Amino acid sequence: MKLDRLAALCLMLAIAPVLFAMETTAPHWTIVAIALVAAYIAICLRRTGFAARMMLGAAILTSALYVMLGGTASGFIQVVRQTIYLPVLIGVLVPLRVVAMEAEMVKRAGHFVVDQPPSRRFALLAIGGQIFGVLLNVGGLLILLHVALRGPMARGPDDKVAALQTRRITIAVMRGFGANIFWSPLGLGLNLLLTLMPTLTWTEFAPYGLAASVVFIAIGWLVDRLQSPPPPVARKAEASGEGWSLVGLLAILAVISGGAALIETIFGLPLRGAILVIVPLFAVGWQLAVRSAERAPYQALGELLDKTVRALPGASNEITIIASAGYLGLLIAAMIPHDAVSQLALGLGLDGGLLAVAICLLVLASSLAGLNPMIASTISVKAVVSAGLAISEPLLVLSVLVGWALALVVSPATSTLAIASSVTRKPQSTVGLRWNGAFCLAVLIVAMVIFLEIWP
Repeated sequence: MKLDRLAALCLMLAIAPVLFAMETTAPHWTIVAIALVAAYIAICLRRTGFAARMMLGAAILTSALYVMLGGTASGFIQVVRQTIYLPVLIGVLVPLRVVAMEAEMVKRAGHFVVDQPPSRRFALLAIGGQIFGVLLNVGGLLILLHVALRGPMARGPDDKVAALQTRRITIAVMRGFGANIFWSPLGLGLNLLLTLMPTLTWTEFAPYGLAASVVFIAIGWLVDRLQSPPPPVARKAEASGEGWSLVGLLAILAVISGGAALIETIFGLPLRGAILVIVPLFAVGWQLAVRSAERAPYQALGELLDKTVRALPGASNEITIIASAGYLGLLIAAMIPHDAVSQLALGLGLDGGLLAVAICLLVLASSLAGLNPMIASTISVKAVVSAGLAISEPLLVLSVLVGWALALVVSPATSTLAIASSVTRKPQSTVGLRWNGAFCLAVLIVAMVIFLEIWP
């Protein structure tokens, strides 16, 4: 227990040097931050699974290769500076998850999006998948799937109607969850990619991301309707939750995003840094707002601190995988000769829309082959930016995110598919390519048309 508390303390202390590292090019704050995160991972290593340890081992071996090939200390510091934000972001999201997991608003919103007539169920489940995914990450996916499938799963695998409902509910939640990667200011994917962009900020990319999210879900809804037309007379359902609870969760996301933007404007802190400040502050405020009248504020805050300290070591598996994957992708990209990338792109005639299509397909194909999409995404973006290839920054980020979002619903290398497969008790091949293959193809076709013909 003492070691777990020490690990939690290391991760919480890493917030400050990460913030300072954003404001200065001096390497010492980055070194302090990576030392604290490394201490956290080392202490919690016994809690991690096989996949996390393999990813960590690959990162260590790649570091040794980097040194053997003559990699510079400054190059290493730059890779670490771009990677270190991710594990700290996961850490600051923990108190928010602690409060949200016990909030009645979240429970009522979950029941509301589930207990809807078929005509509205896909849209609300997809929206719920986004909101729960932003607030709770994969924990939100797990909660929503459990709530949504409690009825169909109880009727057994031989019930054809239940089997159809299980498939439709699952794909709606998965596609909604996958869509939040395009815009979420708390998302790991977008935050990682923006650190690699020379000038692009979240505020500048948000309109593209929100539009992509809408198109992604709209295609998902259309494919679902074509594959499973609604019955002539839809069954009416009484919603056991409250629609205002869902609106309340949307308001929470708006407050967090708006608060981060306000901090950025007033103090000049990058939005990514502002997120590290506003999220724990909001968690504290939420905890105080929902406390019972019998409990003093200090008791509510003490409970939140205690639960956060207990929960942080439990996030070690996720943190180890995410940190190792991001670091691995960036370090591999740093070892790829820029001239070789430029010559390859020139030889294949890849630029603009055609390069975007190639990157999107590369991320998706490599994830289907078993590679974590974060690795392929960071390698692609870092290599393209370093080589100075002709593609706009929003298009580059969007092309990667399309491939990444599709990987979340079809790739065995993602936790999304693993969770959905476990909850539905279906093979990953069924939940992935069989249930989402046609949707994946449809999104790819639309993306190619936009990248090649519509994008300015």
